[in-house]
Amino acid sequence: MAQSRVTAIFLTLSSAVLLAACGDSDSPSTNGSAGPETTSDATVAWANGVCTASTELDASVQSAGDKIRAVDASTAPDEVRSQVKSSVTEVQDAAANLARILAGKPGGVVPETAQAQEDLLVAGAAAQSSVDKLNSASDQVGDAKTPEELTSSLAGLKTAATEAATGLAAYREAVRNVAVGSAEAVKYAFQAAPACQSLIVAASASPSS
Repeated sequence: MAQSRVTAIFLTLSSAVLLAACGDSDSPSTNGSAGPETTSDATVAWANGVCTASTELDASVQSAGDKIRAVDASTAPDEVRSQVKSSVTEVQDAAANLARILAGKPGGVVPETAQAQEDLLVAGAAAQSSVDKLNSASDQVGDAKTPEELTSSLAGLKTAATEAATGLAAYREAVRNVAVGSAEAVKYAFQAAPACQSLIVAASASPSS
């Protein structure tokens, strides 16, 4: 299934990143402190892409949740299925785009960027799991044959939408933690990336645990 394939991509890439980090750990560029002058444009571009894709996935999940909760089971079944499919497809597309961005080579210093990528891939896999459940619940709506099945499956879909939003909240927090808690070169990359500013501000405003 497509959603399982995306989750597998996250997990496979996570292992690959760790191996790459170990193999490059002796690189001269990884030693010593890092600052703006040693943070490559490629790393900044990667961080910006991560934040952009993360924000887009979050927005698609929120939008899908709003639309799904507004669906009335008494509406014509074909219309219900159409509304559900459209909303969930947007989430799937955004999740696939995030997987592609996270898989991209960050560039710059190693293993600092590799560790950040590993952390994000692990968090991304968890977020993708909630998207998978949303897609599965959507399939049940599409397969419903009776009004009772449609009502029941729609209720399950609404629950899955809420859980997906919760999963994305946890993923957002993981991105924030990477943005403010990684090695200096990575922190500078996220600070320099325009799309990451709202995440950094949110992280700075959060009370410390």
